[in-house]
Amino acid sequence: EVFNVGTGRATKLLDFLSILTKAYNSGIKPVLPNEYRPIDLRHLYADITRIKTFGFEPEYSIEAGVREYVNWIRKIGSPKEYFSKAMEYLKELKIVRKAGR
Repeated sequence: EVFNVGTGRATKLLDFLSILTKAYNSGIKPVLPNEYRPIDLRHLYADITRIKTFGFEPEYSIEAGVREYVNWIRKIGSPKEYFSKAMEYLKELKIVRKAGR
């Protein structure tokens, strides 16, 4: 069987960005360009109902999980910045669109 694993709690994007900013000890403010990909889900979280029937309980909060992830990223070195080029390509293909269009 396949199971979702996570906290079982939905987290708002702005809250996640705040958690990420804090984990990186950064003062960066998020940029919300009001763009989206039509295939993106608007609301998504790990529903852990089924795995809990086997006794699973989350051991990490989302804050603790993000901190561990950031620490891992720092250990492997700075990842390459690929997002800008990828976003440009997705816009060329008209996959990323302005909201309301």
